[in-house]
Amino acid sequence: MNKKRDTTFDSQANLSVKNIPKEMDYSGFYTLFKEFGDIISCKLDVNHDGTNKGFGFVQYNNSESAQNAMKKLNEKDYKGSKLTLSVIVPKKPEDQVDAFTNLHIKGIPNEWTEKQLTDLFAEFGEIQSVAIKEDKSEQAFVKFKNADDAKKSIEALNAKKEINGKVIFV
Repeated sequence: MNKKRDTTFDSQANLSVKNIPKEMDYSGFYTLFKEFGDIISCKLDVNHDGTNKGFGFVQYNNSESAQNAMKKLNEKDYKGSKLTLSVIVPKKPEDQVDAFTNLHIKGIPNEWTEKQLTDLFAEFGEIQSVAIKEDKSEQAFVKFKNADDAKKSIEALNAKKEINGKVIFV
């Protein structure tokens, strides 16, 4: 199931299940959870020899079914194992930060040194490395320690900074 394309996906209906008895197979896993509602997806992680790894995932078609399974099975003993169920909560888009730190720069003069490049970007934060392509393509790379600093440099310099009469692009 592609969660990105399915606009009806109920994120509160996706469960992680831990401490599954080692002797349980897929059929037993599915049967255990189907009594709580319609299952969209069910996965029992298994080793190469077919034995389960002790955890799996169940995606119901609605959160009510997931909550019913949680109430009946979470922290309950099942065939000698204490099952642990939890809702898999996806990150909110606003919580997902573009964590890029490596920048590609175009328009750097061919005669520039790595020190000049470092000096240009150092005001935005701690730099881990710089590299200038040696093929005379006017391209370079700057790697910041953290993404916020990289973002600040893009906002300040991209298509705004001129060097020797040429605009650079970050």
